[in-house]
Amino acid sequence: MHSLTDVDIITIVIMSFISVVLVYDWWIRKRTAESLSWLPANGVITQSRIVEHRPRHSGKYYTAYVAYGYNVNGIEHEGNSIFIGASNPFSGSYRPASEIVVKYPSGAKVIVYYDSQKPK
Repeated sequence: MHSLTDVDIITIVIMSFISVVLVYDWWIRKRTAESLSWLPANGVITQSRIVEHRPRHSGKYYTAYVAYGYNVNGIEHEGNSIFIGASNPFSGSYRPASEIVVKYPSGAKVIVYYDSQKPK
């Protein structure tokens, strides 16, 4: 019976990681292609803030939380995705999160793009 060597285990771990990255990349590319057919709607930023996270075993990090409302065919919708693939993008340090909050202040009017098959 053949047992796994350290090299075998490292190879399996690396190949698994690469597989996950490739699947995620495929999903982002798919969503990006789909978004080209999304329709615009007028929206308003309803919340915009920096969230501080303090995990138990690592240093603190920050994310920007931005929420907005928009109307499609008389129905009010809410969302919080400002980038494809992320509702609250990880930024790490304070400055990138702050830049997002400054770009999307509460009360600002924005154009929201939505999937006509799933307006939410």
